[in-house]
Amino acid sequence: MAHTPVNHPARPIYRAIGGLVGLYFVVFGVLGVIAAAGDDLLARDDTKVLGQGSNLGFALVSLVVGVLVLAGTALGRNRDVVINGWLAYALMALGLAGLAFIRTDVNIFNW
Repeated sequence: MAHTPVNHPARPIYRAIGGLVGLYFVVFGVLGVIAAAGDDLLARDDTKVLGQGSNLGFALVSLVVGVLVLAGTALGRNRDVVINGWLAYALMALGLAGLAFIRTDVNIFNW
């Protein structure tokens, strides 16, 4: 990854947006764990969290991603750029897989 300047003028807003996104993932994950408590890890039922279908597995993935984003935001400097970059690629791949498999039996995250 190319060198990114530590003193970029928009860095505070980027960190604030990253923190808000991480907080959303954590809230979604916690509410998903509460809503799917007692279900199977990859259950395919009508559990919805914040308007989105979910299960315990997806809630745990969201919780881990949210904690990683918040940790990167707290660490700051260029570490948050690297963490958010890699997590963005992972979430794009997960989202594309979700779109590809949403109406099939391979929909393990109950989207």
